[in-house]
Amino acid sequence: LILDLSLAAADLTELTDGFAFLSLLRRNHPEADPAVIIFSVDHSPEVEARARSLGVVAVLDKKSGVPALLNSVRAILDERKKKKCGAVPVN
Repeated sequence: LILDLSLAAADLTELTDGFAFLSLLRRNHPEADPAVIIFSVDHSPEVEARARSLGVVAVLDKKSGVPALLNSVRAILDERKKKKCGAVPVN
């Protein structure tokens, strides 16, 4: 499983929470380097710190709405595209 982008809600019930999902993803697929966005109602400093420690690229408050989420997704995917294009060797 290789993802370019993952969206995880910090309140997933099936896996305790979104952090459990992210830990599972990182543990089971260490070769994967997905950009992960946490979109949560809990935007506390603790959530931010925990997310950053797990390599999350953005933590967004759900109050900011879907437009902010979509802007973040676009920015992250654009950045990844630029990195991939820059990594291609030129002959």
